[in-house]
Amino acid sequence: MSEQLTAADLPREDPVVDDLRVADPLAALSDDDVQAVIEQLEVALPGSAELPDDLRPELAALIDLIPAGPRAVFVAAAARIDRTLCPTPEELADGLAPVLWFLGHCGSDGLPLATGGGLDPVEIAALVAHLPVLWNSADEDLQLRVRQFREVLRDLGLIRRHRDRLVLTTAGATAAAGPEQLRTAVLTADPAGLGGRAVADASLLHLLLVAGGHGPDPTALAAGLAALEWAQPVGAAPAPDTVRSLVRNVDGLFAIIAPGRRRSVPFDPRSALVRSLATDLVLGRV
Repeated sequence: MSEQLTAADLPREDPVVDDLRVADPLAALSDDDVQAVIEQLEVALPGSAELPDDLRPELAALIDLIPAGPRAVFVAAAARIDRTLCPTPEELADGLAPVLWFLGHCGSDGLPLATGGGLDPVEIAALVAHLPVLWNSADEDLQLRVRQFREVLRDLGLIRRHRDRLVLTTAGATAAAGPEQLRTAVLTADPAGLGGRAVADASLLHLLLVAGGHGPDPTALAAGLAALEWAQPVGAAPAPDTVRSLVRNVDGLFAIIAPGRRRSVPFDPRSALVRSLATDLVLGRV
């Protein structure tokens, strides 16, 4: 087996060797200095950085498949997750109030559905009165907003249609007991898992950006999905509408909890409840 040569093994009269010997870049660095340089390199070169051990295994495996360029933003978000972030009981109750009201309003008897499967105008008005005010709410489509609200609760497994009524599921009846029970039901249902593989991949990456304080980033998300070949032609970034469709379960839930101030921003990523739910979901905590 060949031995590795060092500068000391080479001829002393070689001026290049003399320059290397004198200009050793690590000669004046302490161990702490070297460690600081390594840590800076790990931030600058995301491919060399280790992901947190407590990330959901499927999310960590997903990030490992993304090349270094588009991977950087996800590694940085993972490094910034605040595991101590916890909403106050008041924040939890306020954020989940619309859902809790609706589950309680359904009660054990459920709500009658009009022809076509929608709620009647009186029920729509009652629900809208309990939803947070959105941007320019006078112009919004109330039917659309109520339908999206119902879809979120249905996809989370909290309500279902039974003949001509909208009724609670067993999970919905349990969740109606209070904010903590509803929070547990949301985490157990896992919005990232309510769809196919593309939905799961997009939702997990989306949740990671929110949990890490980066906030929604359609461009970064599209780049990650393109690297994972979730678009045609292979390697192309998916269209914005496609990205929004893939993460609609997550956005729909967070829009109920903390609606955004603009139509283009479905929810407020600064909300402590939103970030804590995103953190719990990317860490697999229930």
